[in-house]
Amino acid sequence: DEVLGDLQPVIEELGSSNSASRRHAAERVRRLAKSSTRISMTLVKMGAITPLIAMLDASANDKGVQHTALLALLSLAIGTNVNKAAIVTAGAVPKMVKLSQESGGTVQEGLAAVFLSLSALDVNKPVIGHSGAVPALINILKQGASLKAKKDALKALCNLSIFHGNVKVIVDANIIQSLLDMIYHPELVETAVDLLGNLAATEVGRRAIVDKQDAVLILVDVLGWADAPQCQEKAVSVLMTMAYRSRALRQAISRCGAVSALLELSILGSSLAQKVAAWILDCLKQD
Repeated sequence: DEVLGDLQPVIEELGSSNSASRRHAAERVRRLAKSSTRISMTLVKMGAITPLIAMLDASANDKGVQHTALLALLSLAIGTNVNKAAIVTAGAVPKMVKLSQESGGTVQEGLAAVFLSLSALDVNKPVIGHSGAVPALINILKQGASLKAKKDALKALCNLSIFHGNVKVIVDANIIQSLLDMIYHPELVETAVDLLGNLAATEVGRRAIVDKQDAVLILVDVLGWADAPQCQEKAVSVLMTMAYRSRALRQAISRCGAVSALLELSILGSSLAQKVAAWILDCLKQD
């Protein structure tokens, strides 16, 4: 295969002592990996990952090399779980965490995108969550130079929260108030509520949410967003999780004036929202 025959020189160039040559090779890896999953997997088998990770250690004045290496790793990760696992196993995450502490702008955007892709694989979630990535992602979420970086960081955190062993790490990083604030950001609200829902599925997550004075009130407020039915569904689902787990939480929901909002949602909401709202109302009546 003529294309596959061209790959060995690319791998060799990744290990060049010349920065411009390494960057050129990383760009070629990015393009080749995007062109075919078979080529992407072959590049990994031939050893592309290790030199790309090494490029993340480039000097602070060579952000172009770092960004290009991140984009190459992203292209290798997309579309193949084998490559996602291989990138994490090869030690990319600690390098990415270190890089996040030293960088901004396009490098942060690249980091968020790679973390998002890698965190989609279940076997990677515990490793990423306990490698210092959570504070790095929260920093991008709060300080990210672009909306895309913020969205990718938030989605990556949402992926990580699916593994319950990561919830305490996420909660301990003081993210709850930021998530509540993001509920009023039109581009971030759905993922923010998804993440709250994942956290609420655990005891430590529920406690952290309820400890924020306005948390339940904000979620109840979302129930009235008739022009955002998906947000209503997500918010009422979080409240359902909380109501199911604790009588004290059901009482907190009632005190926030949720009954009228739930009644309205049970009549005028989407099919799913109606069912969930009716279930919560039934729970509240039993108390």
